[in-house]
Amino acid sequence: MNDEPTHDRDVPDAASLLTSAREALLADVMPSLDASSRYTALMIANALAIAARDIALGPDALRQEVERLRPLATESVAPSDPDTVDVHVLRRIVAAAIRAGRFDDAPHAQSLVTALTRIAEDRLAISNPRALRE
Repeated sequence: MNDEPTHDRDVPDAASLLTSAREALLADVMPSLDASSRYTALMIANALAIAARDIALGPDALRQEVERLRPLATESVAPSDPDTVDVHVLRRIVAAAIRAGRFDDAPHAQSLVTALTRIAEDRLAISNPRALRE
């Protein structure tokens, strides 16, 4: 048994493991597959890439979404909970405010569009980053 301490840098994180698995799949397994199996392998490789990006970027994207939604929801958040960080609650509050017409005037509409565009871009950076470059 090795008594030397293990350092965090010696242990790959989950995103790195998924990236390595994807690279091995594409480099070592794909060339030996028939056409129909290649399609399945490419879907798996794509899922591995999305999962790796979600692990690496997801927590920050979620934090950013909360920061972008909170100002849009401030008039609707109960005074006892002005600092809510539950993204699902904030999404419901903002959706209700949209339905109620709270963002129909130009200044409010622009702040809503800006926030939702940035949230969509953060999600695309995880699920399909090529869409951001096109």
